[in-house]
Amino acid sequence: MKKKQFIRDMSVGATIECYFIITKAEKKLSKANTPYWDIQLKDATGVISAKIWHPVSSTILEIPKESFVSIKALVESYNGALQLKIESLDVLLDSLIEELDMGDFVPSSQYPIEHMWNELIALCTEVFTHKPWYTFTIDFFSTPEIMKTLRYASAAKSMHHAYRGGLLEHMLSVANLCRRLAAHYPEIDEQLLVAGALFHDIGKIVELEGFLTTEYTTEGKLLGHITQGVELITPYMQKANVEKELQIQLKHLILSHHGYLEFGSPKVPQTAEAYLLHHADNIDAKMEIFRSLFSDIEPSEEAWKRVHNMGDLFHPISTSVFEEKMKSAEEQHINKEQLSLLK
Repeated sequence: MKKKQFIRDMSVGATIECYFIITKAEKKLSKANTPYWDIQLKDATGVISAKIWHPVSSTILEIPKESFVSIKALVESYNGALQLKIESLDVLLDSLIEELDMGDFVPSSQYPIEHMWNELIALCTEVFTHKPWYTFTIDFFSTPEIMKTLRYASAAKSMHHAYRGGLLEHMLSVANLCRRLAAHYPEIDEQLLVAGALFHDIGKIVELEGFLTTEYTTEGKLLGHITQGVELITPYMQKANVEKELQIQLKHLILSHHGYLEFGSPKVPQTAEAYLLHHADNIDAKMEIFRSLFSDIEPSEEAWKRVHNMGDLFHPISTSVFEEKMKSAEEQHINKEQLSLLK
């Protein structure tokens, strides 16, 4: 089922009959001492506040958070912001949820997930002519738990490719960049470099979790995706009999892909493949940031304004900016990734 009405398109006076996700639902008492529901709804285009007033509110005993609902509501204005007055609300059954397009509810890659997955498998089949590499990659990506998580994983909590399917999109983009680099520099080991492109951020499938909002797991906070990635792929490489030297080379690519010790890399790039991977990863991440910034700028604006608006993102990081980013202990585990993108 496709969603036909979205939050970004709402206007005062419109009647809404559509599906949304509940991100907040609290039962409260009004000034007249009557119960009402204070709700927040979400779709891929934004969030909006909503109210269910008495007597309708009394007929609803529970609204689970992160549930999918079908509502009928009137769009109103309150304190200068749009707000919904809900006339009816029904929590959807699992059978109906399965028919929904999740891309309508959370920010998602512009590319179809199934298309990207088929591209990933085709890429492995074409590039990895060395049998241990092929066995390792196909076995890894065929693991049910890996498939289920990777298909929809975000590449970050914020910054680049921070949306459903973003990690898979980033992996493929970096891999295609690396193939072009390997063609330009024939002395490069293309299979090793492409393996680095596909696995450099693979630890993010266990570093991050969440559907509506992406959060760090406890292991992600304490270990980070670089360490987790190496741990994740090692048994698969061993099972596929990837030569020890190649295992070390691929681990080095993962451990050094942030480029600098101060940006979270346990090692700096020490091979040509590691150097190229670092820059291919950095280019793809920054280009995604450019795209997101372009989306907020009117096409009619002069080119110099677009350059001016984006330029600050790539200025060198000052000590004061770094210290500001380090204030929150909760944010410390993502600062190095952010700073590596901003350098």
